[in-house]
Amino acid sequence: MTYSSPTPPPEFSPSGSPWQELLPPLTAYEATTEANRCLYCYDAPCVQACPTHIDIPSFIRKISTGNLRGSARTILEANFLGGTCARVCPV
Repeated sequence: MTYSSPTPPPEFSPSGSPWQELLPPLTAYEATTEANRCLYCYDAPCVQACPTHIDIPSFIRKISTGNLRGSARTILEANFLGGTCARVCPV
């Protein structure tokens, strides 16, 4: 009796990982444009909705000013698994 796998084997990305991003990363221009859309709300509903309570307006402001390291620091100080947040955040 022959058994077959219910799913095909994974396709590997150029880095050799079987995990592929669904969307390509934003360019610097696209990231700045998106960051400039933030309204910096007083009550920041995005922060209240975030299960890790990352200071979203702060890291967005840093992206809009080109401070990418500061932005990453803000995210990673609140959540050391911050790289996964962008992949699962519904907002």
